[in-house]
Amino acid sequence: MKTILQKLSLILIIGLIFNINIFAKNYFGSGTQEDPYQITSEQDLYDITYTTEDWGAYFIQTADINVTNTGSFGIIGNSTTKFTGTYDGQGYTISNLIISESGADYVGLFGYINRATIKNLHLASVTVSGGSYVGGLIGYSYNSTVVDCSTTGSVAGASNYTGGLVGYVNSYTTISKSYSECTVTGGGQYIGGFVGENISYSVIEECYAAGDVSVTQTDANVYVGGFVGENSASISKCFSTGAVDGNSSSYVGGFVGQNRNRTIELSYSTGNVTNGDLYVGGFAGANFYFTNTPQILRCYSSGDVSGNGYIGGFVGYIYKGDVKNSYSTGSVTRIDIRSTNVGGFCGSIQDEGNIKHSYSTGSVIYTNRTDPTDKGFVGNENSFTGSYNANFFGRNVSNQATGAGATATNYLDDPQTFTNVSSPDTPWDIIGVQGAGPNNYWEMVTGINNGYPFLRLQYSSPTNGVRAITANSATCGGNVFDNGSNDVTERGVCWSTSSSPTTADSKTSDGTGTGTFTSSITGLSASTTYYVRAYVTNNVGTSYGDEETFTTDSATPVELTTFTGIADKAGVILSWNTATEVNNYGFQVEKKKENGKSNWDAISFV
Repeated sequence: MKTILQKLSLILIIGLIFNINIFAKNYFGSGTQEDPYQITSEQDLYDITYTTEDWGAYFIQTADINVTNTGSFGIIGNSTTKFTGTYDGQGYTISNLIISESGADYVGLFGYINRATIKNLHLASVTVSGGSYVGGLIGYSYNSTVVDCSTTGSVAGASNYTGGLVGYVNSYTTISKSYSECTVTGGGQYIGGFVGENISYSVIEECYAAGDVSVTQTDANVYVGGFVGENSASISKCFSTGAVDGNSSSYVGGFVGQNRNRTIELSYSTGNVTNGDLYVGGFAGANFYFTNTPQILRCYSSGDVSGNGYIGGFVGYIYKGDVKNSYSTGSVTRIDIRSTNVGGFCGSIQDEGNIKHSYSTGSVIYTNRTDPTDKGFVGNENSFTGSYNANFFGRNVSNQATGAGATATNYLDDPQTFTNVSSPDTPWDIIGVQGAGPNNYWEMVTGINNGYPFLRLQYSSPTNGVRAITANSATCGGNVFDNGSNDVTERGVCWSTSSSPTTADSKTSDGTGTGTFTSSITGLSASTTYYVRAYVTNNVGTSYGDEETFTTDSATPVELTTFTGIADKAGVILSWNTATEVNNYGFQVEKKKENGKSNWDAISFV
């Protein structure tokens, strides 16, 4: 349909051009929580980087953004003007972002955030490099919230604090349901696949890192981990799968380089750990006391470990720290003749350190020296005044006959070893075993983990932001972190008009296995509130993600598919197409002067 409008005045056209030149930013909205700035394009994203006066505002992303500029992109927030606002990606992705700030500090899409919220945002194929405080998404986070965010690509820091998602996490920051698949390379201290350093009562939970981690220098006191370089805060239900190359660094672990003062629980690592030079472990390089007892609880590692110094299949060095209900299955190899602090589970334990209810099944190998026969569990005790309780190591697989702190066993020969530990310890709290305890930490299944007890850590499928909501459809999705020791046979989302939907309600089926997925929800009713959760199923059962709610749009009588205006000598030609028209009699065409002081005037009816 077409109609000819009255010709616009020359003065009005000139005034419009003048206004565009004054107001550089192009994104819509007012920046409030009720009317956030809408980020739709690469230009909108670029506009934020130099509009510092908006760094305390609310933003929502309304479309996927592919960055086509091959030069270095700007950074949102710095140490002078921090980002203190909210950015809600609504599940959309920013792709191919390049941030190259050689020697600069606070580098990431968000350089420095303070009391901010970043959520539902995904960065794909990013390339980020800088000096200190370098992260794929955030360089430095202070007292902020990050939820349901991710990065893939590469991150490189020339100096301290480099992480796949965040370089440095400080003071009461909470990060949840997020992941990084970036390869991470660091040239200084504190390098992690997910976070470089996590400190000061911050919390990280239900997150993972899947990229390889390496370090480019060999200075003393370098902390390198598959998930976090150094941790002195809380971490729960997280894992890492990348290989960790320590390059002769001091503290090297498959999950954490050093854990001090705080607790890591229900977490694991699967990547191989190589070239550490002092404290080297399949899960943690060191579990070290400074002011509070550090604890590692209900965790495991399965990667092989090789290095020098204090080397353990699970932890290299324990100083006044606790490790409980944990295990390692990888082999341990000392690659030169400098140290005897090598053990199947722990390289060395000192002072009031404690290991309880744990085991190792990996081989213990010394090179350039006759293999010992007494390093099956702990390699060395140094001024040891702590305790061991109900620990075991695999006699046949480890090539070790004895080991401090543990009993040699072979499950295949003695299947009751892990179920008959006397009360009150009952540490092997095995599901379905009478009297084993109330917490059900452990399972024993023939064919899994060579028959030894294993921790069935909660496999997770977070609900990944509802977006593209119409009157009868929406888009959602999730990310399956782990298969829970058995192959995932189905994943998707389920929804209902009642809370806590299950797969017995409406659902999608979006493939199998781990990783991210997107679901199209259809057949909805207009102006209706729905509850939605992601789900994942294996042969043990079905797990659900967090619940989210959304309300469908109201039914509109007219659905436009295109609308354009073209100026010519006679005036302006309006053209539009509709997808649907319900009880629609026609279209009223109105105009209003640019200065906004006049009312809308009807000039035609089509």
